[in-house]
Amino acid sequence: MDTIRTDAMYEETVRHSRFIGLALRVGSEDDFRRRLEDIRRDYPHATHYVYAYILRAADGRLCVRFSDDGEPRHSAGKPVLAPLQGRELMNAAVVVVRYFGGVKLGVGGLVRAYGGVAAKVLDAAGRTPLTRRQRHQTTVAYKDQPAVEQQLAAAGATIIHREFGADVTIHYETDIDWDA
Repeated sequence: MDTIRTDAMYEETVRHSRFIGLALRVGSEDDFRRRLEDIRRDYPHATHYVYAYILRAADGRLCVRFSDDGEPRHSAGKPVLAPLQGRELMNAAVVVVRYFGGVKLGVGGLVRAYGGVAAKVLDAAGRTPLTRRQRHQTTVAYKDQPAVEQQLAAAGATIIHREFGADVTIHYETDIDWDA
């Protein structure tokens, strides 16, 4: 299972309407709502803020949402969702901001414009495996602590804290594949 590698932006003009696609890596619905509010502040005079996202919550629940934001039904949100689903991305969102240019595109034109911008911004964002953090602990002798911590760091682990007693207990986290 993958997610986007980095947040990205892509802009395109279609028959005088300006479409700005934003790909976002998000971890929760609250995270997405905060990011959407930031986008609304960044583009205050836009006509539409169409979005779609797919999230896998920490409890494993799948959340898929989209919004046409005033465009004709299923002419915007679903076409933005389609590239997310087609690429099988998780914990990713796409927001397409539209500034109306005075020319109506029709439902087919809106589907092509919104879906095309969403696909191109996802191309720009790239992809990477979706991981989650898993906690571990190990107990070692004092003399072995530096070598063990060096091995953990080399493996990409993050040391959370240490407990010192007769031996040293090292608490650390590693990234594991989401499906593991």
